[in-house]
Amino acid sequence: MVVRAASLVLVVLGLVACSKPVPAPFAPVAKIEVRVPTVVATLRQTPSQAVLSRWNAPASPDVTAYGDLGALFQTELFRELLPGLIVLTEAQLQPQAGDCILQWAFSIREVVFAVSQQGGLAVISYNEGALKTPVQTCIETLFALKSIEVVNAKFAYAIDESVLAVGPGVLLVGDRTMVERGLASKGPGEWPNTLALAKDQQLAFAGSITEDRLPVEGYLSVSNEHFVVHTEVTFPSIESANVAAASMASIRLQQDLPGRTPQMIAISELIGQNLFVEQTGRKVAFEVRLVGDPKVLAARLGVGAAKVIYWVRKYIDEAKVAEARTVTRKIARHLIEAKLNKLTSFPAVPAKFDAVKGKKYQSAPADWSQWQTIQFSIEEPQYFQYHVEAAKGGKAATVIAEGDLDGNGRRLRLSLAIELDPKTNTLRVADELSEEDSQGLVGN
Repeated sequence: MVVRAASLVLVVLGLVACSKPVPAPFAPVAKIEVRVPTVVATLRQTPSQAVLSRWNAPASPDVTAYGDLGALFQTELFRELLPGLIVLTEAQLQPQAGDCILQWAFSIREVVFAVSQQGGLAVISYNEGALKTPVQTCIETLFALKSIEVVNAKFAYAIDESVLAVGPGVLLVGDRTMVERGLASKGPGEWPNTLALAKDQQLAFAGSITEDRLPVEGYLSVSNEHFVVHTEVTFPSIESANVAAASMASIRLQQDLPGRTPQMIAISELIGQNLFVEQTGRKVAFEVRLVGDPKVLAARLGVGAAKVIYWVRKYIDEAKVAEARTVTRKIARHLIEAKLNKLTSFPAVPAKFDAVKGKKYQSAPADWSQWQTIQFSIEEPQYFQYHVEAAKGGKAATVIAEGDLDGNGRRLRLSLAIELDPKTNTLRVADELSEEDSQGLVGN
């Protein structure tokens, strides 16, 4: 449990809020030792009143954080890293995303957030004057979200069980009740006095992790000479702290990261030779520190980001394809339950394929009017166009799902064959679902 807790700390990037200097020197876990000056905590910064006026934190949050993103995005390292990240983003998301990301990078100012088992809330401030493209246009370009009504919001969107709402100069994301309270608030909310940014720190957090409720605090520090992610965890005993500290060798880290997914392995490769650990009693400090010229650091971080973005995007695409696999079989099940004597075709929803080209489509009940004979419809936004093509005579049919997840013109087509058994007059569904894109067969 303590090994997993320590691993999770690094995966979350050990966001940060230490009010004291970094312990030095750290004992490197890897073979290569990196000696750097200690970051001295002299200046402090807490959220502005403009942000706190919209703050309505959940009760007893697990983690609370504050980030001066404006300061982070102005660092030389970030400026060197940004062009490459935009190129990666344009390749992995939508072609129009790069311009919006660039605008947001230099308009966002601060973020505060808190997360608990009951929900979470984030308040992000931004400079509206720095956006050439309207906020609503950028949000809809970057994300496929369903528009909803939220009290006191200029406009808002549903994000699973949460909402994203836009007010004057702020974005609020989280539980709907907390978002609406934040938008209606007139005065500043409370903020932990102990959670503040020191010099060269752009992000800080404090709270507890895992079911053991281990106290944790940390920060992100970026300057012209370094990139530092520092996290301190207080364990229940010196023995458990010993185990955690000893477990963080790079090879163990790679073994213990959750699920050992490719993106987690990519992260471990990036930090493995730059991880430092220091134990003081029950407290263990974990620090990833990269030092050097901003151009060199940007190149190293960019390689890691490329790997992570690639595998995360692959995971997201797989989740989208899972929608089509589920829905096609559900349509087949409805066809069987309808006990049809003859298979018929059903029109495509949406009617135009461009409606799902690189985005989600929110259907209306009228879209499914001709499907009512089998009592089928989809209420949630969909990534694929669905239709049924029946063969002449109605003895066979194919359930088809087609999508273009990246909006790049490359279609993915999933099909499921159905036949009417003439002897029993029952429908038989193929065991395998055919998956094919416009460049060839990709799965069966």
